[in-house]
Amino acid sequence: MTVESPEPLQTVTAVIDHAQLMSLFRDVAALTQVIDVNVKGPAMSPNADACRVEITEALHLIETGAARGVQLRYEHDGSVWFDTITPVAADDQWQIVRIQHDSPASTDD
Repeated sequence: MTVESPEPLQTVTAVIDHAQLMSLFRDVAALTQVIDVNVKGPAMSPNADACRVEITEALHLIETGAARGVQLRYEHDGSVWFDTITPVAADDQWQIVRIQHDSPASTDD
């Protein structure tokens, strides 16, 4: 019996500026099927649980520093993508970690 190991997840990490952050949110909202949007915050409350919000609210929370992180889950071109965005120490910069999944993911946690 042969057991096939799953394909490794495709992961990309980058640091983006404010214009790229705005473009990311605009593109995800307009060009994908959004599965859900989770926000971790507020920034001053490390034990706060993530909550689901609308994509426009998530953008406002991450760009103003009111959230410690945002995860966008969406389907595009036959794959499910998870984009996790967190602020970095430099002003007006955010780190994005993008993971591509080959099949639709469950939204149940």
